[in-house]
Amino acid sequence: MKTIRLVTSLAFLFCLSSLKANENFNWEDILRTQLNKMIGNTDYQFQSLSVDTDNKSLSGVGTFFGKPNIAFTLEYESDASLAHFSTTFPSNAKVGVSNNSLTKLAGQSLDVMIPDAIKKSLYLEHFNFSFSKEDKRITFAELHFNAFNQWEFFQGSSFGMDNIQVKFAVQDPTQKEKRELAGRLTGNVHFKDSPILMSADLQRDKQSLQLRGNIRKIGFMNSLHTIVGKTSINGFTLPDPMINLSLKEADLVIAPYQKWTTLDANSNIGKVQLWAQQNEAKKKDKLEYVATISPPSGFKISKLNSKLTALDGLNLAGQKIVLSSADKDKKESSKIPSMAQISSGIKKGCSLLARIDLRKIKMDHLLGIKELIVQSPLSSKLEHMVLEGEIDKEVALGPTTKLQQVIFRLKPGPKNFAVSLLGVMDAKVQSDALKFKGGVEIAISDQSINFLSIMDGVWNNPLGAKGLVMQNVGLQMGASITAAPVILPNMALTGKVKIGDFLGDAALAFDSRNPTKSMMAVSFDELILNDLMELVISDKVSKKLPEDLKKMMKSIRLMNVEMEVVPQALQVLERNYNPGFRAKGMLDFNGWKGESELDIDYTNGILMKGAIDPINLKVFKIQGADGQKRPSITLDLRKNGNQKAAINGLINVLGLEAQTDVELMANGYRFMVGGKIFNVFNGKIDASGKNLDKAGDMFLKVTMEQDLLGFVEREVIKFVENSTGKAIKKIAESQRKVTALQKQLKVLDKEIKAMRNKVDKEMAADRKKIAANRKKVNDAQKKVNTLKNTINKYKRQIKKLRKTQVAKRIKLETQLRSTQVAHGSATTALNAAKLVLKGFDGLNTNPDADARVIALKTKKNTAYASLEVWNGTLEATKKTLGFSGKTITFLVDKGTDALINVRKADFEGKLNNLSSGAVKLNMDIEWLGKKKNVKINFNFDDPKKAVVEMAKGLLKKK
Repeated sequence: MKTIRLVTSLAFLFCLSSLKANENFNWEDILRTQLNKMIGNTDYQFQSLSVDTDNKSLSGVGTFFGKPNIAFTLEYESDASLAHFSTTFPSNAKVGVSNNSLTKLAGQSLDVMIPDAIKKSLYLEHFNFSFSKEDKRITFAELHFNAFNQWEFFQGSSFGMDNIQVKFAVQDPTQKEKRELAGRLTGNVHFKDSPILMSADLQRDKQSLQLRGNIRKIGFMNSLHTIVGKTSINGFTLPDPMINLSLKEADLVIAPYQKWTTLDANSNIGKVQLWAQQNEAKKKDKLEYVATISPPSGFKISKLNSKLTALDGLNLAGQKIVLSSADKDKKESSKIPSMAQISSGIKKGCSLLARIDLRKIKMDHLLGIKELIVQSPLSSKLEHMVLEGEIDKEVALGPTTKLQQVIFRLKPGPKNFAVSLLGVMDAKVQSDALKFKGGVEIAISDQSINFLSIMDGVWNNPLGAKGLVMQNVGLQMGASITAAPVILPNMALTGKVKIGDFLGDAALAFDSRNPTKSMMAVSFDELILNDLMELVISDKVSKKLPEDLKKMMKSIRLMNVEMEVVPQALQVLERNYNPGFRAKGMLDFNGWKGESELDIDYTNGILMKGAIDPINLKVFKIQGADGQKRPSITLDLRKNGNQKAAINGLINVLGLEAQTDVELMANGYRFMVGGKIFNVFNGKIDASGKNLDKAGDMFLKVTMEQDLLGFVEREVIKFVENSTGKAIKKIAESQRKVTALQKQLKVLDKEIKAMRNKVDKEMAADRKKIAANRKKVNDAQKKVNTLKNTINKYKRQIKKLRKTQVAKRIKLETQLRSTQVAHGSATTALNAAKLVLKGFDGLNTNPDADARVIALKTKKNTAYASLEVWNGTLEATKKTLGFSGKTITFLVDKGTDALINVRKADFEGKLNNLSSGAVKLNMDIEWLGKKKNVKINFNFDDPKKAVVEMAKGLLKKK
């Protein structure tokens, strides 16, 4: 063998060609050309190349699919008509199925065909293709992938596959119109030490992927534990033959995307079919499963256990032993392949399913069918076996009574052999169709039945009593199955009615021939009114009730309650019952005892009327009015009513007595009453509290009326007039002097202002002349200064001239003399303007310095000094008298009638603190024309004293 570099490979191969029959066939060119067609020249290159002419092969190292240092070989036949290229990738190359070059080679994306669970763990291991010299093209290419990870089929399960390989075969990869792609997935699934090789063809529709495999021999329990876990049969009882069952020629199918798997096999008991699926709607880490064993025809149950021999005589056909992880109804079980042909639900655990011949036990004429599919939990004890089956038709128990949703039950034990039917029977009471669930005991010997049942669910609104719910309703009937059933016309039902946390006994009687002749009586030892309201009143009514009333109802307790529901008037023995829904009982409301009666209307509400014992707290009393000994209580919870809770009676508080309503609320009570407070003045009392039985808890707000307000005004004015009469006379004269001087000062201010304006206008012309002359002086001064500067400039220029500059000197000196002459003239004009301006120096231009203005100001100062003197005298007199100066001034100006105006007077506090008549009176008044609020200690036994003290205080306030 000889080895050459890539740069010399072509020359070397060319030389070799002269030694061989295929002298014009260059394999390196073929490789380049065909790789370009398949994956493009940017995705490969040769790093080294070796030629073995003796063995007709080439080998080397190159870059493929972006990965360098990949070894490859090419072998060709002697006539050079067919060549085989092969390369192996190291494990660290990691060329995945999503590689763009692989997509170009296959003509489509490979990763869309790969299951998602292994897509990222697949890496290219082998890449092969074959070249045909005759067709001058690559005819076939293969891609071999290995998966580094195991594939777990179901979440939370150890059931999975390893040693996973994927192979893609591409037919005619360089011809797009002919190119075909095929993929295949293989791997191993392990059942203990027995691996099963699984395989599946890959398609673009991954959802339909199914892996298939076969194993010659495997244990039933081993396969079940492997697929669904060792805890899958915890709590189940299995016959020993099932535990030790061996399976032969087992076919395993796994649908990873549809989350199911099946195992079909043969056994010495019969055909075994296992189905398992992960239910996405339930716990994702749990697998549901059903395993069925279908014994051959003529199979005897006693083969599983000799104690079950009695079952062999029941002629059970189509037997199946079913092991299920959960209960399943007919619809669910029909979706399982092994159960598709059986019209039956299945129970959790291990069960026996079979068809029973009803003719053998003489039940076909009653049930109207000859055979029935039944099932029972599979047990080694015969007494534990109970065969049950659903009957898909009604069973007539008479011309008008039918049993529905019927379940047939047979106990096969010789000692307790029994046949019964379980089902639902309809009974109509008025317009209500009731369903009763119970058992029909069938006595085969005398062909009779006895129906004992409990109503299914609850009875809402019995006899039209909206809101009530009757439960645990019992019914019993008997009939013969040899003729039409005989049902007694009068039926009695008993049961319970629950309201809130309280359970009452209910009895209901009706005539099945005329159900309108019915009534119901309910008794409760105790009941909360709120619970009753929530139950028997429409939500529409309840929503319109005030929240306070709803809350208060929780504290109203009824005892020894008797409730009647009578749809139509009827007579029982000697007692007549009027139609209606009503209740009555003893009342306990916040400690008040009494009795009450309630009228109940579902669409309108509840009206409760009653009476309570009188309340006597000495300082507060409430007793009956209108000749009644006890106050009445009303709770109106009707939509169209007044919606109130109140006690009505004769109230006695703060010395007044009147009939009124005490409004009851969730957090207490409130009432308003008016009259003579302590028999002195009229007032209105607004009372409230939390507990009507406690005087110390009652808070009163009392608003006094006009007779008290007028009393206060009159007494204050009377006191002020008596106290200030002499002071007013002494002060009046001084006040008049002060007022006159104040008016004089206002007149002088106006005269001074007018005179100043007049003088200012007269001086305006002189100020204008002065301003004009001042401007002339300023302008003349600027001109003189400008000429002076020009003279100085000429002098500097002449001084700088040389002696030879005669002509320029003469010119400058001429300009200098001319400027000096102009300067002299300007200076003369400036001096003349200054003399004119100086002539105005003695002229007055300030209005305040005018003699006429000065004279008026002097007169004002004199008047102001006099005012100060009289003001001092006035205030000194007021202080000497001891009264507020403002009060005296107000009285002098407006009189006593305007002195005080009482707008409002009230007091408040706890009843115990106010009952003596001594209160803190709060008043809003107008005093001296200004609003004030005053509080005084007021005693209804001596009201004048408090008013006089208030007047003294007001007079002394500044």
